[in-house]
Amino acid sequence: MNHNDQFKSAYFDVLLHDFTEKILGRAHGNYTKSYESFKRINNTETCFREAIKDNPKQKVLDVGCGDGYHLCVFNSTDDIRRNVRFYGIEKSELRVEFASRACNELSFTNIDFLVGSADDLPFPDNYFDIILCSDVIEHLLHPEKCFSEMNRVLKRGGVVIVTTPNKTTFPQQAVNIFRKSPRKEQCDDDDHISLKGVNEWMEIARAAGFDILKVRRGALIFGGPRYNQYPALFSFVLMLDRLIDFVPFSTNWAEAITLNLKKHK
Repeated sequence: MNHNDQFKSAYFDVLLHDFTEKILGRAHGNYTKSYESFKRINNTETCFREAIKDNPKQKVLDVGCGDGYHLCVFNSTDDIRRNVRFYGIEKSELRVEFASRACNELSFTNIDFLVGSADDLPFPDNYFDIILCSDVIEHLLHPEKCFSEMNRVLKRGGVVIVTTPNKTTFPQQAVNIFRKSPRKEQCDDDDHISLKGVNEWMEIARAAGFDILKVRRGALIFGGPRYNQYPALFSFVLMLDRLIDFVPFSTNWAEAITLNLKKHK
């Protein structure tokens, strides 16, 4: 079996596993989770576009880029493709190869993907203008190492945009009061080994040498099969969520947050 056939076979196994998970979870029309994903990605893109507004020619790294989705979405306009050079780093060789093939299919020539670790970035000091890190740090045993590495490879005055679940969200704390045994983790995901609250993440970021520009709140709930069963309830939650966006000091009213950070000059 040649390399191309091996890749197709391996990625087919990934898709098959994902398919069976969806079937067993009865995830037909997972619209509540789609809203959470939209808001999280939109927060990241909003911060990214603010960062390139005054200087469009930037060098950008996506730490834990997965299959390259974020970079490909952000790169889908002509002005970005002309001015921004993207790099994605991911520990899975299979995902890196998929991302590279996807870019070839899309004729994106300004994106490079590499295999590597989030806590040992294979780049020189002061190399990037912007760093993205979406839903990665909660999976790391020592997330502070990732923050330290991002600070090292970022230029002075550069921006880091991090998204992660929020362990101290008020709605979940309220639910736990009425539970006999409070839920251990918000996301029902054994891979989330470093769940922390807003203040903890800000302390880690500051200790690594970053200033906090802004903290954006994600969706009020993560969504999923149990919420999909109650469309009327979710419609109320959605309207409430959008209203909370306009309320000051409402960061903890969200299951996830986006940290907009800046390296000390």
